[in-house]
Amino acid sequence: MSPAIPLCDSCPAAFEQSPLLTDDPTLPDRLVLMLRTNSNPGHEDQSFVTLRHIVDSSPPQLERYDAEIARLESLRQQIMTNRDALQRLYMHAKNILDTPVRRLPDELLVDILQRCRLGADTPFNKASEMRRLAGGPLVMLSQVCAHWRNVIHGTPAFWSTFEVDMSNITVPGRIPSASLQQRVLDLVTTALERSQQIPIAVKVRGHPQRPTGLEREVIQAVVERSQRWRTALFELRLDYDMQESLHRANANIPLLEVLCIRALNKTDRRRVPSYAIQYFTSADSLREVHVSGMEVEPLMLWRHSQFINCSYERVECEDLKPLIHRIQILPNGGCLHMQFDFKEIAAAEEQPKLPSVVSHIGELTLSSSNHEHDKKAERVLANILGALTLPELHNLNFRGMPPKKKSQAEDFEPLYWPHAAALEFFTRCESGLNLSHLSLADIFLTKEELLELLASLPALTSLFISDHPAKKRLITDPVLEALSVPGTGQAFGTAHRLLPNLTRLDIRSRGKFTEDSLLQLLRSRAGGSGTVTGRNPKFECVLMWFPRERYETNTSAEYKFREVMKFESIEKLVKALKGRLGFIRRLYKREDYVNDVWA
Repeated sequence: MSPAIPLCDSCPAAFEQSPLLTDDPTLPDRLVLMLRTNSNPGHEDQSFVTLRHIVDSSPPQLERYDAEIARLESLRQQIMTNRDALQRLYMHAKNILDTPVRRLPDELLVDILQRCRLGADTPFNKASEMRRLAGGPLVMLSQVCAHWRNVIHGTPAFWSTFEVDMSNITVPGRIPSASLQQRVLDLVTTALERSQQIPIAVKVRGHPQRPTGLEREVIQAVVERSQRWRTALFELRLDYDMQESLHRANANIPLLEVLCIRALNKTDRRRVPSYAIQYFTSADSLREVHVSGMEVEPLMLWRHSQFINCSYERVECEDLKPLIHRIQILPNGGCLHMQFDFKEIAAAEEQPKLPSVVSHIGELTLSSSNHEHDKKAERVLANILGALTLPELHNLNFRGMPPKKKSQAEDFEPLYWPHAAALEFFTRCESGLNLSHLSLADIFLTKEELLELLASLPALTSLFISDHPAKKRLITDPVLEALSVPGTGQAFGTAHRLLPNLTRLDIRSRGKFTEDSLLQLLRSRAGGSGTVTGRNPKFECVLMWFPRERYETNTSAEYKFREVMKFESIEKLVKALKGRLGFIRRLYKREDYVNDVWA
């Protein structure tokens, strides 16, 4: 064995080994042989002298070895540390040069982050609402790096929409803690300040019960930026204090184009102070207005000729006449939505005498705010249609309201269709030439009435029809067969069938029809390459199912339906069905949306 271990290839530095290992190479073997015997050498024996020398000399030699190992280990650790630091330096430099995302222009990065922001979930509790105030998905994205954080905080477009739902933050009957109030106000102020000077859209939903001081402070912070409002939506329990907060926006809304005010008051609507609506009459740029739960009379102060879209919900009997009268001053091609409680209006002691009105609006929606109707409600709808002449109408929607629960379906009476008045209305408006879209949602009419109605509207390109949760069936085999092309040898657009120009059909059904009748309709309306006569290659169909139970959301009280499947063309739908309508039922069960159709 070499007496020294070289420590360096460039110099003579070496580590001297212990002489115990180098003086007598046979010593280890002789010690092993002695271990195999049970004899103990005497003091005079040379073996005893050798063993004593090893025992006495080994400890200092071991200490010398340990010291050298510790010294070398320290050097090794220093080298490893320096090596790791160099590796990190190398990787950082390589990532900066090679990672594509770091070479993105800020404009493209902003577009990517914007798409991430639009995919945020709707808040449902205090924690998720506070997260939305802080920026939603942008909060996590801003922690990726300092550059992303600067881009997110410094791009006003990310903060151009401000939305808060106070019902997720405050609890009825409890005063929010001082720390919570300060946190909310800080988040609100920061979000509004980051939008800088660009136009903003604000949406504030208060608590249906008594507003808290925090809610009023949030409103005040939003109103202070009213000069930048482009869209403003307020769902509040309106009291005099709350309206006083809105008063600060008076004459300071030069950019406002869309306004929505919904009163959440559960008391008699006549007790809802509605003079706050006057604060917005100075908005010269206002084009859309949506009002719910308030008197119509203060709305008459507006110059309706500037509006292209108006919506009035929960209209009461005494407001019906002045509202109908104002329709005539709406601009050409405008849109109007009116929601009534038809049963309540029908129960009034004196029915309003509506004036005859001629208007050139292009879209009209009449809906019900109550799922309980009777035959008298049909006369109210007939009275409204009898007062209107709309020669430019191209989009007409009727919406009843289905029951909220399946248990209410037995007593549910849908909104009945005033067939005679409707035919007169369509004739008077020349709808056979102009009307392109018709929706009959939760409106009860017979098969004969529907077919007679459709025969008078050959210009229709889009149709929505539905069954009813109660025992009212409209979509049956005879209706589907009547909507089918009678034969493939007839040219497309011929008068021998209903709706020759139909390009879209929406059906919401209880499934009381056979598969053959549906597939006959789909195949007859579909048109592959467009060369087959009697078919339309651009035809679309949407088939929806009545669920067993109501689908609830936190933000809407309307009845929700799941769309089973939607295809670009009926040809794809027919292929997906594979000739069996039962495929849709199985698909529905697999998606866990419903268990079955209503029996």
